[in-house]
Amino acid sequence: ALSDASDAAAADGRRAARSPPAEERVVAATAADVLDELRAVDFPQSERRALRAEGRAPLGFVLGAVRRGPGGATLSEATRARPRLCAALCAFAREHVPLDAFSSVALTKNTQSPLHVDALNCGPSCIVAFGDFDGGELWVHGRGALDVKTPQTFDGNTPHATLPWRTPVAGERYSAIFFLHACHDRLARADGERLADLGFRLPPRPVPYAYGAEGALEAAAAAGAADPALRGRVLLAD
Repeated sequence: ALSDASDAAAADGRRAARSPPAEERVVAATAADVLDELRAVDFPQSERRALRAEGRAPLGFVLGAVRRGPGGATLSEATRARPRLCAALCAFAREHVPLDAFSSVALTKNTQSPLHVDALNCGPSCIVAFGDFDGGELWVHGRGALDVKTPQTFDGNTPHATLPWRTPVAGERYSAIFFLHACHDRLARADGERLADLGFRLPPRPVPYAYGAEGALEAAAAAGAADPALRGRVLLAD
């Protein structure tokens, strides 16, 4: 216990010695503030094959912890390139995201994901969408459609999909999923401290990871086929 207290005190001391640049000092952020930050981003094509539907290339990227190689972890390039966006999302999370821990935030723009599971999410996730749109709920197997205009927690290992939405002529739909990456316990100390500085919530001890979605996609697809909310748009993800 004494060692734990000493380690925590040392970490607090290192954090106090670091003075973040002005752009990273985001005390509070509303949904409108986050939307302004997202609109300023040129979204790249997502690397996730599981988000591709009907031949369209999804737009998105991850902030925070990501995998590196077969068993490592690092900070995403977007984290290093966009600290202001990280800080704004984490400031929003302080008031609106009811998770004990999150190491990463997955962002998408105008992406309707097919039925899939997030195999690397550890514990509960929280999704919230920003923008001017109608519809676009998150369909979760066993729960139905969730209104993501307000933060909603769900299990990423449970099959889920994005429902269609409508927007005005200049409308858009951004989504942010806050989650604890399965690699969170393999981050270098400096990377963990960097995430803490930006406002990410890392757990004090590693959280056990257990993937339990084998066979769930097929069962969810069968259930979704009978659910009118999906409008026949459920696809099995690769």
